[in-house]
Amino acid sequence: MIVVQDEFPRVVETDPSLEGELQVAWDTTLSKLPILLILIGSDVAMMSRLMEHDRPLFGRVTPTVVPALNPAEVAQALPGRSAMKIFDTYLVTGGYPRLVERCAAARSTSAYVKASLIDPFNDLVISAQLVLDAEFNDAASARQVLTAIGADAVIRPGFHDVSPI
Repeated sequence: MIVVQDEFPRVVETDPSLEGELQVAWDTTLSKLPILLILIGSDVAMMSRLMEHDRPLFGRVTPTVVPALNPAEVAQALPGRSAMKIFDTYLVTGGYPRLVERCAAARSTSAYVKASLIDPFNDLVISAQLVLDAEFNDAASARQVLTAIGADAVIRPGFHDVSPI
């Protein structure tokens, strides 16, 4: 039997006792059964913390990092598009296969982004949020960076004038 739990670190955030409960279940029962338990998380740093010495799952996890698609692999998913459009898609999607697939179904990368931003629960929006959450400790920093990036240079002074750097 194969059991898969996607975004495991997010589930642990909502129920911190889950790690300990899973440890007990694994040590007493699950490890003796023909079970493959796959815990997935898109945030590598959060997944790494779950495997630290002081955590319940320490020594019970075999980490596997599945890399994103590279630009050549993205090109295979976008036959007929120019190199520039392929690279744009790669930059927008980060090479995540599900995002590349959805972008390929759109008429263009721009159309995909515009359609995605309408829905706060869209995969592209959620992926971007997860990346920002992993990079910035607080929401204020993330918002400041996004404000600087999205600012119109004519209206706003520029990135270096808005950024605390």
